[in-house]
Amino acid sequence: MLSLTAARRFLQVRDGVVNADQDTELTEAIAAAEDWVAGKVGPLSPTSVTARVSGGTDTLILPEVPALSLTSVTPVGGTALDVTQLHVGKRTGLVKNQTVTGAVFIATEYDVVYQAGWLPLPSDLVQAVKEALLYFWVPQRGNARNTKPATLDRAKELVADYEPAGFA
Repeated sequence: MLSLTAARRFLQVRDGVVNADQDTELTEAIAAAEDWVAGKVGPLSPTSVTARVSGGTDTLILPEVPALSLTSVTPVGGTALDVTQLHVGKRTGLVKNQTVTGAVFIATEYDVVYQAGWLPLPSDLVQAVKEALLYFWVPQRGNARNTKPATLDRAKELVADYEPAGFA
C-alpha cells in the first residue's frame, strides 16, 4: 500500500542515503506498519475472504470487516442463497435478509465468500500507516537526524474511529 518512495519521502530520507540493505529494512518496516494498522481496522485493500459462520438467527456475523460485498452465502450442505436478497453492513459485517424483516438463517452454519477491506483507503488510515512506519523505522536508525519521535500514539488516534466493535 505504501511505496518505498512514499515511505522515504515521509521519513525524509534522501536518495543515496539509504543503501540496498537499508531498503530491505525499510520494506520490512513498511510491511510491519501496514500489518499493525490492518490488525486494528481490517484489510487495507479489497481481499477475498471465505469463512464459516454460525446461523440460527436473523443475522450472520462476518469475521473480517469492513465488508465490501457478498459473493456467496451457502448453508453447509445446502444450496447457495440469492445474495441480491441480502444486505451486509460495511462497518459491522452483519448480514441480514433485506426483503423479509426478521427472516432467520435456519441452517446451523453457512459458508460465506465476500470481499473485505477498504476501497478507497481513507486518508487518515494512510497517515496511520506512515505514523506506524515511523515507530518501526526510527529505533533502527538510532539518533538519526530529521526524524519525528517514535510513537504509536498518533497512529492509535488515527485508527480509533475505524476499529470494529467486538462481538465476543
